[in-house]
Amino acid sequence: MTIKAVIFDFGGVFVDYGSFESVHVFAAKKLGLPETEVAPLIIKNSKKMQNGGLTKSQLLSMISKRFHVTPKEWTSAFRQSMKKTCRIKKELVEFAKILRKKGYIVALLSNVGPMTAEFNRKHGWYDCFSPLILSYEVKVLKPQKKIYTIALKKIKVKPKECVFIDDHDKCLDTARKLGMRTILFKDSRQVIRDLSKLIKF
Repeated sequence: MTIKAVIFDFGGVFVDYGSFESVHVFAAKKLGLPETEVAPLIIKNSKKMQNGGLTKSQLLSMISKRFHVTPKEWTSAFRQSMKKTCRIKKELVEFAKILRKKGYIVALLSNVGPMTAEFNRKHGWYDCFSPLILSYEVKVLKPQKKIYTIALKKIKVKPKECVFIDDHDKCLDTARKLGMRTILFKDSRQVIRDLSKLIKF
């Protein structure tokens, strides 16, 4: 069956965030807060943020009360930290743009919290994807089957018409069981090479 859609994961594939902990350690240092307390608090609540169980305002309120900084101060430090620690993979962005020009649907399926997604949107890092299936918005995480079925409905294609790319094999496993073709991300060149073998390019 002809491939019509390419679905990408984002963190670890299109962008290197560094470690999730390092982003918040940097932000804590920027504000003079104890990083040994800030990072664990964020990590403890990361899954709640990613599945929509904890909103941005709730997170900021929690940090504000615990560490006596304003939501605006933390947001500013977080954004500076993201700029410092993250690197977008421009070669993959350009490849995604070429895929779209060739008529392929280029979608995003990502486990992500609201603050990180907001940063990515603001910096145009999501611009080459449509549609976006973000875990905090649909309130379910990979590798749960539901988020993949949501993606298929939004994209309006059959599983065999999709290629799903992720850097975690457990996330690919669910996609395979649904009938999608999959590629395990190792590096940008490898993905471009492997994907070019599956599609008319």
